[in-house]
Amino acid sequence: MKANSKIWLKDVDIAEVKSLGANFTPSGNLRHIPGIGVVKEVIVDETNFRNEVMVEFLNGTDQQYAGLVYLKGLPPPPDSCNVHLSGPWWEVVPLDDADMKCPRGFSFTGGG
Repeated sequence: MKANSKIWLKDVDIAEVKSLGANFTPSGNLRHIPGIGVVKEVIVDETNFRNEVMVEFLNGTDQQYAGLVYLKGLPPPPDSCNVHLSGPWWEVVPLDDADMKCPRGFSFTGGG
């Protein structure tokens, strides 16, 4: 993870510029992120008021998504199974459809 952290931070900067406050389908370097794989959707959520940022690099869409999340001042994404990796980095995965639980080692963050 640490080997990829610098690249991931650059990807966060690129995503913030490209997003213009909306979700987007990545292209170029954002299409494949080292240590993560192919990214199908990027979601950027920012607040200027408190300088909070969440950037999600997801390898799926709708309810079947997983991926890498950068968090600065915000909690993990709502309705997600997540685990803290290090610093601002989190991993998210979907609930197990069979038993509606998170995989071992992941915690559920409910929606609002």
